[in-house]
Amino acid sequence: RFTDRTFQINPHPTRHVADRASWEKRWYGDLVLSMLNEKFADGCYVFPLYKDERFEAEECMTRAEAVTYLNRFIEWVTEVYR
Repeated sequence: RFTDRTFQINPHPTRHVADRASWEKRWYGDLVLSMLNEKFADGCYVFPLYKDERFEAEECMTRAEAVTYLNRFIEWVTEVYR
């Protein structure tokens, strides 16, 4: 069962993202940084970065990446909001 908890933006994310400066001042920057900082209960990040620690927020993604992100997001929501 899901609760009525709402998502709170983390004002001070701690995760290092190499290309953060190129998109953090945009309208979606705070939301992306806050979600990138979320972890599963086992300590793994919900949204992985590329090997060079880049998120590439404004690049196209493949269908495989989209499915991976959606699957991991569903798992995280189920874990956090149960």
